[in-house]
Amino acid sequence: MVDLGTLAGDVGSAATGINDLGQVTGYSGSNLDDTCCSRAFLYSPGKGLMDLNTFLPTGSGWTLLNAIAINNAGQITGYGVNTNRETHAFLLTPIVPVPI
Repeated sequence: MVDLGTLAGDVGSAATGINDLGQVTGYSGSNLDDTCCSRAFLYSPGKGLMDLNTFLPTGSGWTLLNAIAINNAGQITGYGVNTNRETHAFLLTPIVPVPI
């Protein structure tokens, strides 16, 4: 068992998915009984906990609340909320740099 910690300012976290590389998805929040206050995260061995919202373009209008699962290709599924307070599922696919 590994304590993944929390994102800065949060009091708790929960893991919801893991892949064969040991990457873990989940959510961290100031009140885990209220998903309005949670943030989706990715934990990678050697890199620690990362708030997935930091990868969204500024002004996107989205807050990623929970990262539910991750596959071995690094694709992450979960759900988030937009500025109209509509909740939707998301799929994040990592961009792999092409060697020059």
